Amino acid sequence: RYSQNTFNFIFRDDQVKTIYPLHRFTKADTIWIWNDEYKYSLIANGIGSNIKVVEPVLWFLPKVKSNIKKDNVIRISVFDVTPFDDNFLLTIGVQSSYYNARTSIKFLDDIIRATEIISKSNNINFEIFLKHKRARVKSHDHSYLRHVDYLCKSNTFFNLVDHDTNLYSFISNTNLAIAIPYSSPVLLAKILNIPSFY
Repeated sequence: RYSQNTFNFIFRDDQVKTIYPLHRFTKADTIWIWNDEYKYSLIANGIGSNIKVVEPVLWFLPKVKSNIKKDNVIRISVFDVTPFDDNFLLTIGVQSSYYNARTSIKFLDDIIRATEIISKSNNINFEIFLKHKRARVKSHDHSYLRHVDYLCKSNTFFNLVDHDTNLYSFISNTNLAIAIPYSSPVLLAKILNIPSFY
């Protein structure tokens, strides 16, 4: 299973414990996942399969040959979870999602703002490379996709990479990885010894 980001987000004022509805359809003898936190999340959601924590299992072989340029540019790989349209979420039994357009836009804007502040005060340049979790589809939130397109057009340092790029190569050719919580590329960056955070 590639996805590690189906944790239940529970807000302080929410008295109801939420369960990710699609977990109940998971039928497998053994599930390989990347960390203990996700294992406990699956167990809490009633998954009775044999769950083994393993290193990342991706559709690409590791090609870890760092080609980071030696210049005054810090390259940041950024990973979103492309938000779905609220109407689509209702069709699969999800009333709302942390991965909504408002949260996702703020996530990107905060990264850009932080790099601009650091650039001005420390004379450091940045390049940001955004990788969507999935290919763009009709059920994605179009306001978010328009915002990403705007960021690409209005900032020469903001780039969109193919959603299907080799994560090993992509991350290892950047100086820092940032993902929206709890997207799994942070775990891969950790294994590659690339500084990373949510």
